[in-house]
Amino acid sequence: MTERTARVDLKLRSEKREGIVAKTFTFFAEGDRIEVRIVEFETRSKVDESDTVWLDSTVTVQAGAFLGSFKASFTTDDLVRLHEQLQSALTTLSGTVSCQNTGGALSLKIRLDGDGRAAITGVAHPNRLRRGTLTFRIETDHFALIRTYRELEATMRSFCSEPNNQDQRWS
Repeated sequence: MTERTARVDLKLRSEKREGIVAKTFTFFAEGDRIEVRIVEFETRSKVDESDTVWLDSTVTVQAGAFLGSFKASFTTDDLVRLHEQLQSALTTLSGTVSCQNTGGALSLKIRLDGDGRAAITGVAHPNRLRRGTLTFRIETDHFALIRTYRELEATMRSFCSEPNNQDQRWS
């Protein structure tokens, strides 16, 4: 069996599943943000693997005087890993969350200091700019990360198997 690919925009998906629209999760800071806006998805199936859902996204980074957007692809596995790490770090208000999308265009490290403050450092490497990279850092707090966590959960409900809902933290 060959790999079959089905590309469907979110508008079509909304006809199949009520309430689906473009999904966004954002890391907020005072005047700064990192926003991931999922604009369409693609399912790839192979005989020897389970279905993998690729999420074509637009990432917007606003850090200091810089504001720019670029395309990036995530998999649902990327979202699950980020969700699990963020949940663990928010539970203890300490630790480091490391996230890199499968496509390699965005890498983030979130460090919580135990007092409610957090620093997000990242590298954006858009696929269209082979030599272009942006390194950035924004300061935030655990309240903003809780908001991100909730948005990420809502996104996962649209595209992934149900996220681990053993307990509804920070609801």
